[in-house]
Amino acid sequence: MCSIAATTARNVLRTRIRRRWIRSFSDSAEEQRCERAASCLDPVARRALRGVYATLSVLSDNEQAVFALRHIDGMALREVASACQVSVATIKRWLDRAERRFHANARRHPELTQWLESSAR
Repeated sequence: MCSIAATTARNVLRTRIRRRWIRSFSDSAEEQRCERAASCLDPVARRALRGVYATLSVLSDNEQAVFALRHIDGMALREVASACQVSVATIKRWLDRAERRFHANARRHPELTQWLESSAR
């Protein structure tokens, strides 16, 4: 079931990247709906959440998937590899690249600076 969910998520990320150009023609209704869901957060947490999403959006679909499975869902490397149906070595490569790109892009968001400094990795 986990590999089905991971494959589905990767496919959704791929189609989202392909359809990104459509956003330039649409209004921000979707973003406003998401904002309402996060309205219970304080403004600093909301800005940090936006920074995380913006930082994740620059990663490839594979990098987003392994980063989320490992760091957000807390899965072990073997579990991530099994979910993505690739070898552990491939997951390590994807994860290393994703972590480097995430940290490099997260430094551009001041609200994430404190979190990055306190992070062990």
